[in-house]
Order: sequence, then structure tokens, then C-alpha cells
Amino acid sequence: MALFLVVVAVGWQAGCARRASRAAEPGLPGQPATPDFVDLRPGNTIVVVIPILRSGSYVLPSLKKQAVSSNRRIEAGSDFLGYEKDFYTVKRDGNGVRVHFRRGELWRDGKMQRMHAPRVMLFEPIESSQVRLVFLTRVSQADHDMAILSSGDLRLLNEMTREVTTRAECRNRKDGSCIWVPNGIAVRPE
Repeated sequence: MALFLVVVAVGWQAGCARRASRAAEPGLPGQPATPDFVDLRPGNTIVVVIPILRSGSYVLPSLKKQAVSSNRRIEAGSDFLGYEKDFYTVKRDGNGVRVHFRRGELWRDGKMQRMHAPRVMLFEPIESSQVRLVFLTRVSQADHDMAILSSGDLRLLNEMTREVTTRAECRNRKDGSCIWVPNGIAVRPE
């Protein structure tokens, strides 16, 4: 039990970590010099960690507020039931990529059960296009939002990225989509 609580805590923290930024593309006015995003490439693996709480929420209480027991275990509280790890593979598709669900692992009471469909649909509506994970940090590393953007038009994708990073505005377009990742869910490219 303690091991899987630590795994959830580490996965949650990893989802909050800042990602390496890539340089802005030349000739795109208004694009920050170091945006926080990752473009998905063929061969990438994406891991989605979803806490399962009695309340139905995905937001774990802050680890700072959690008591550490005498045997140095982090206690997640009675609301915490387990977690699911979903694994996705990024494959080339036409001029872009497609993100495919590969498998899921549901962890409860120290036991793992295989899942054949994702608990939360994050990548399914995305057509063949460029897919970008955008990390929006607000006040601190723990106060963040994440968006999944996609478009076959790189100029539009960059415009949508600016809207998310500068105004926290995530909206779908005719040729592009923007999906907020629910708070508490970690999406990690590997």
C-alpha cells in the first residue's frame, strides 16, 4: 500500500514539473522566447496518471498537508481509493501524428488490474495533426494547468499555444482543437 501511494505521489509531482522548453520559431510575432510545451513525435510514449477518489474528483490534497506516519508512509486520506496509469503511443499518421491508447493499469489495494480503455478520454477526438502538450504554470510549480492542442496548421497551433500561455484561453477552432486536462491528472511524455 505504501509503495503505490509513493508511486502516485511521484507521478503527481512529475506531472507538475516544468518541462524543457524549446526555442520559439522565427518569424512568429508575440510568441514567448521559451514557451512551456512539448510537441509529440512518433515513438513518444505518453503516461497519464489519474487518481481515483471517492469524491469523484481528481484533485489530491496537497502533500504538504498530509501527515507522515511513524513508519514514514505518506497518508493519502480516506478519499483516496487508488489510481490508474494509462499508456499511449504516438504514431505517424499522414502529415501529423495520432495518439493511440495502448493499455491501462488500475491500482487498488496494492493490486493491479489491466484496463482496455482509458478512464478519461484526452486524445481520442484528435485527428491526424500536430499534437502539443502545453504546460501553464501560474503562481508556483504546484499551481498549473495543462492543455492538449492539435492542428494540421503549424501557424494556427502556435497561435493557439500563445492564447493558452498568455491568456489561459483554450478554445476549439475549425482546424484546431484545445482540451484542458482536468486538474489532478498528470500527463507525462516519456
